[in-house]
Amino acid sequence: MRMRQTPMPADPHTPLPNLSRWLNADVPVHDDLRATARDVIPPWLLLALILIYLMPAGMAYGPWKPDEPYTFALVNHLLQTGDWVVPTLAGEPFLEKPPLMVWAAAASAKLLAPWLDAEYGARVAILIFLIATLLATSMAARRWWGIGAGRLAVLALISTLGMVQHGRMLIADAPQLAGMAISLLGFAYLPKRSVTGGFLLGTGAGIAFLGKGLLVPGILGVVALSLPVASPDWRTRTYRTGLLVAVIAALPWLVIWPTALYLRGEPLFLEWFWKNNIGRFLGFSVGELGAKHYAGFMLENLPWFSFPLLPLAGYTIWRHFRQIRVLPGLLTCGLCFGVGLATLTFSASAREVYLLPLLPPLAVLAVPAVMQIPSKFATVADWSARVLFTLLMILAWYLWWRAFVMQAPPNWGFLARHLPMSPTLSVEPANLLIAALLGGLWIGLMPWLARLPGRVLSGWTTGIVIGWTSSFTLLLPWIDLARSYQPTFEALAEALPKDVRCLATVELGESERGMIDYMLGITPERLEVRPQSACNLVLWQSRGAVPALYQSTQWELRWRGARPGETREQFWLFERRD
Repeated sequence: MRMRQTPMPADPHTPLPNLSRWLNADVPVHDDLRATARDVIPPWLLLALILIYLMPAGMAYGPWKPDEPYTFALVNHLLQTGDWVVPTLAGEPFLEKPPLMVWAAAASAKLLAPWLDAEYGARVAILIFLIATLLATSMAARRWWGIGAGRLAVLALISTLGMVQHGRMLIADAPQLAGMAISLLGFAYLPKRSVTGGFLLGTGAGIAFLGKGLLVPGILGVVALSLPVASPDWRTRTYRTGLLVAVIAALPWLVIWPTALYLRGEPLFLEWFWKNNIGRFLGFSVGELGAKHYAGFMLENLPWFSFPLLPLAGYTIWRHFRQIRVLPGLLTCGLCFGVGLATLTFSASAREVYLLPLLPPLAVLAVPAVMQIPSKFATVADWSARVLFTLLMILAWYLWWRAFVMQAPPNWGFLARHLPMSPTLSVEPANLLIAALLGGLWIGLMPWLARLPGRVLSGWTTGIVIGWTSSFTLLLPWIDLARSYQPTFEALAEALPKDVRCLATVELGESERGMIDYMLGITPERLEVRPQSACNLVLWQSRGAVPALYQSTQWELRWRGARPGETREQFWLFERRD
């Protein structure tokens, strides 16, 4: 029997209807919402924006600090040894995170080995997790808000500054992000389809667990228990059955690798579970492992990281707060965001990238605001986006001319802090062509975008995706010099004796040790761990201070280097005197 369709109110200031009625329908249909979504972002433009957004993930550049260098080293170790249980970095177990990202990157690198170098083949795994994230977020929004809302959710997600900065990196946060999105889709199915919803919820939690650890499964567990308390719509046998299915679906992800790790050695298991999960949250291992933060760090970084989703989601919650108990999408995504933010705020360890899994629920929450926000505000937002991203692309072209053609970039303070001021750069015709085409596309779209409804989001998303990708592509070789350790360690390789087999290190971070192993084929020995090392070469990483070996009569400085433009972080290579 076909359920009666509930029309979306024509007045944008009218509250949304009681969506609990939609729980009896497989997918709600709202003609106004569907028409609005079609007008806001036509399918061809949405597909083009997704492809442009994904483009940088497949470009050729070196592993970027702080996380990509050690990830590539872990992938390289897996490809060489086949050890899928214990991720190993420069000869030492690296158990900060579970290995799903390493497994996926190694698998894609091996499958694409006939056509791509391992470094670029590994990046294909990023695209897989990103596509899963966008697809799951879209389907969750569609089920909660109606046919057509999925386009708006994808539009919102790829517009976020946090996704632009971190979403396309080869890091463990990529599968965690995908896991959260898949779990949201599971919640969207649960009120009607216990098996489908439970399977998706459990699988998403498992993917997030094997990607990064306990954070997202913990958030999802609290949310799953809170929903029946918050609303009677979730106190059903179908929901309870779905949660049981979710537990069963999650078990293989939660049990197989930890059990294999425990069987390999109890100390390895405790290093991962106790120190890197419990210890990082409670704080007793932060001094040893790092990533300590000050009070209010997450709340300070959330506004820019989640922009423009946070104000849009806030507008939705403000407008429909009284209906939150009967709006399943609003309640579920609000709980996911609130529980996640509270967990990260009170955790003793934090970095801004930890906010990534909070973006899919915010994207779903932003959908009603896109349709209902006052037109005057939307007009201001649209014009601001057009001006901002046009200026950004003009600035990028000016910097390209100065750095690539004139070989004399402007010595601006903010620029000099992040990019080398005396680079030797050559013009890349392919990058130049892509940037020119994207710039032309932006110019052609601007007048047309102004006539679309929902300009509060469509103009910003189009601008940031095209503008940022165009600027990134144009300046990529210059940015790569600053973000990649590759040129530095190529110079180090030339300074090393040809027959070197033993290299000790002092104060090198995970990424730097990973690059030695990955690029030079040398497994370094840390003097912090092996103070009696007999290596006659020592690489010292210094952040300002002169290494103690510099004045020693037993050691001679053989090489000194840094990333181009780097003024704080230096590398010193010493050789023992005969």
